[in-house]
Amino acid sequence: SDSIHNDKSNCQSDSIHNDKSNCQSNDKINCQSDSIYNDKSNYQSDPIHNDKSNCQSDSIHKDKSNCQSDSIHNDKSNCQSDSIYNDKSNCQSNDKINCQSDSIYNDKSNCQSVSIHNDKSNYQSDPIHNDKSNCHSDPIHNDKSNCHSDSIHNDKSNCHSDSIHNDKSNCQSDSIHNDKSNCQSVSIHKDKSNCQSDSIHNDKSNCQSDPIHNDKSDCQSNDKSNCHSDSIPNDKSNCQSDSIHNDKSNCQSNSIHNDKSKIQSDSIHKDKSNFQRDTTQNKTSNYQIDSIYTYTVMKAIT
Repeated sequence: SDSIHNDKSNCQSDSIHNDKSNCQSNDKINCQSDSIYNDKSNYQSDPIHNDKSNCQSDSIHKDKSNCQSDSIHNDKSNCQSDSIYNDKSNCQSNDKINCQSDSIYNDKSNCQSVSIHNDKSNYQSDPIHNDKSNCHSDPIHNDKSNCHSDSIHNDKSNCHSDSIHNDKSNCQSDSIHNDKSNCQSVSIHKDKSNCQSDSIHNDKSNCQSDPIHNDKSDCQSNDKSNCHSDSIPNDKSNCQSDSIHNDKSNCQSNSIHNDKSKIQSDSIHKDKSNFQRDTTQNKTSNYQIDSIYTYTVMKAIT
């Protein structure tokens, strides 16, 4: 029952305490029902807590652990039903690792039904995801993998029905794909491989029915190697029925060929060999019935 105490111990019902221990109703260690606590532990039902641990039902917590039902938590672990969590683990209903139904998540993993996620993994039904993996039905995903039905995906793999994909692989029904592979029915593909029915492909391979292909191989209906019915092939080989070919080989029924070999029924040939059906031959060999030859030919050595 002292009014003012400084540097005291084992006191009770004091109005002001500084640097005390084993006291109650003031700023002590191992106290209960105190108004102000600083650097304490094992408190319950305190209004303000800083640097505490093992507390319950506190209004403000900073640098705490093993707390429940706190309003604000920073750098905590093993907490439940907290409103704001940053850099936590094994908590529920806040920004923790291995949490569920949390409002804000940063650098978390293995959470479900979260509103905002950054750098997470193994999430489901989240609105915003960055650097996630194994997610389902997320609207925004960045740097994800193994996701389904996501609206925006960046740096993902093994996704289905995504609207925007960048640096993905093994995706299907995506609207925009960059640096993808093994995709089907995508609208825009860049640096992809093993895709089908894509609108734009650059540096792809093993694709079919693409409108524009550059530097591809084993594709059909675009600028690929070993392709059929391509509109504009560049630097291709083993193609058939292409409109424009440059630096190709083993092609048939091409309109323009430059630096090719073993080509048949081409309109313009320059510096070629082993052609058939050519009309004019200038110091060349094995050409038959070709219409136009406009390349320079060396004179025959006599």
